Amino acid sequence: MAVYALNRGVTLLIRGVRYALVNKLEDGRLQFRQPETSELATLSREELLSLYAANEAEFEYQGLPTESGAHWYDELGKVAFAALPDEVKSVAERRERYAKAVLKAGVKYRTKQFLDPIISACAHDESHPDPKPPVWLSVYRWVNKYVKSGYDIRSLLDQNASKGDTTTIRINGRIRELAIQVLDEIYLTLVRPDMEDTKSGLQHLLDLENKQRSPSQQLACPSTKYLRKVLHQEFDEYTITERRYGKLAAERDFRGVIGRKERPTRIMQRVELDHTILDVIAVDDNTFVLLGRPVICIAIDTLTRCIVGFSLGFQHPSASTLAACVRHAILPKSYLKSLYPNIKNTWDSMGNIETLVLDRALENLGRRVASAGRQNGMDIEYNKRRSGWGKGIVERVIRTINDDLIHLMPGTTFSNIFARGDYQPLKHAIITKSALLAIIHKWIVDVYHQTWHRSIHDTPAHKWKMEAAGCPVYLPRSAHDLEIAFGMPERKKLWHYGIEINGFRYNNDLMVELRKNIGNEQCVDFMWYEEDLGYIDVLDPTTKQYIRVHCLDYDYTNGLTLYQHECNRSYAKANYEGRLDVSALAAAKAEIREYIAESISRKRGTTRKRQARYADGRGFEYPQEVPESRSDTLNPEVEEIMPLKRSRHPHPAATEKEFEDYEVEA
Repeated sequence: MAVYALNRGVTLLIRGVRYALVNKLEDGRLQFRQPETSELATLSREELLSLYAANEAEFEYQGLPTESGAHWYDELGKVAFAALPDEVKSVAERRERYAKAVLKAGVKYRTKQFLDPIISACAHDESHPDPKPPVWLSVYRWVNKYVKSGYDIRSLLDQNASKGDTTTIRINGRIRELAIQVLDEIYLTLVRPDMEDTKSGLQHLLDLENKQRSPSQQLACPSTKYLRKVLHQEFDEYTITERRYGKLAAERDFRGVIGRKERPTRIMQRVELDHTILDVIAVDDNTFVLLGRPVICIAIDTLTRCIVGFSLGFQHPSASTLAACVRHAILPKSYLKSLYPNIKNTWDSMGNIETLVLDRALENLGRRVASAGRQNGMDIEYNKRRSGWGKGIVERVIRTINDDLIHLMPGTTFSNIFARGDYQPLKHAIITKSALLAIIHKWIVDVYHQTWHRSIHDTPAHKWKMEAAGCPVYLPRSAHDLEIAFGMPERKKLWHYGIEINGFRYNNDLMVELRKNIGNEQCVDFMWYEEDLGYIDVLDPTTKQYIRVHCLDYDYTNGLTLYQHECNRSYAKANYEGRLDVSALAAAKAEIREYIAESISRKRGTTRKRQARYADGRGFEYPQEVPESRSDTLNPEVEEIMPLKRSRHPHPAATEKEFEDYEVEA
């Protein structure tokens, strides 16, 4: 999606009214003018950001029109990139690669002389080879669209999914294709056959191919010299060594050939993210039964060393946990003072992420993460396997959290059983999840961000303010768009009862009107969220806008996760004679919670983790508003639990399975 900054001339929709930013006053306030009435309005920066975070203010798109005269955003920009067909997305991704290559090169003039070398280099990129690179004039148009749209990949979409016959391969190209196949399947193996054996394999494939060809179209087997030439054209030396001798041998022979990565020069240019299990055992806020060790997801800006976002819960790491952390990192932390009034400093970090660095965990490799990243203009960079130093900054801050904070709390498990000694963490576990959440907020804002960091020669908070002063902060169009980007895309028929998914029906008056406009039994695209089954967002194919539709059984599904619903269905099916109506599910939900409250503290670690995942509800969520029952959060008792001082413990991080089989003493 496009990103915006609070510069003069930018237009916003504030509570449905269109305003244009005309001036920045000396006291820091922003002055807006309503174009229709010329009425002036003044807001402080904090007030505007609070409205933006509450989805009451959004940026209005102003960009390049299409050939028909309308803005591309009105035609395609409101559609989630993840919901588009794969063949349409692949065209836009190819054009984006060329546009980014031109922008990264920073050429002075975008003419044929300057663009042709860049196009050639991008077309021969081994990760995305392009046998038919575009002409320079096409790339010139793509760059202009991409820049004027605010670097939104959807501006490069092509509605024509297929253009002519692109499957025909020339005979010489067929020989090269078979040569690459035998090199990949025979030569580049740990058995390490020579080139003569590889040539024999190619001859066999050509014999099979020639049986289907006429005598005038027979293919001759090339020489071993040709095979070696193709080998070094298609595969680099590191890959050849790795495939024939192993990864360790390749890393040994080519160590140091990869130069040091470029240092970031802007805030949010490079953000590292990772999950870990904290070395502390928490208890439930209401029943005070043991929940186990929580999982935290941390995102840190590598330039300023600021922790820009986090999420905490007992759910297994997934795309939903990652999405919660990314949303927290991008959006303003306007809730901080109201929810935690005892925190003395501000948490200023926010803005769109340019490059997000992840490891190759299963939850990070799905299409949902990649599509959401592209829609938000984020480049997803995956770290190499068994190379934790590739994102060492977030790895180090995770250890700092455990050593300087968690290991000083009651209920800590320490890093290993030898450091624990006679200490029994299950007996001393008195930290509730809400208290732990408040403690982590205070430690990040008042301790870590205010502590001198030797790598940046400054405190992270002051470093952020210095860098943000000379660099505009870009934000997505609205917080609602950010939530939709990380949703689960789906396409189903719209019936008279609405849309049915996961056993629930979603319908309202707007859906009834939509069905009247598009006809009966027509399919519609929508986004649903596994962390909350209470609502979905349906795309209106006419207006290209998403409609928020609540579940007809909202009392049951409000805040209900997909995992909880599956547990309820299984329990109801086994105990209510196969009835799966809402009454049976609600009864099952109540009985499961009672069972967890009675048994969670005396179960083994693996069972306790599954029960904690159910009891935790939405799991990985960060606070956004003040609960009515907690107006005095972070009370003196919490202050006593958390000693705000720095200490060092020379212990490695705890392993995930270290306490799985730990049982409570009778």
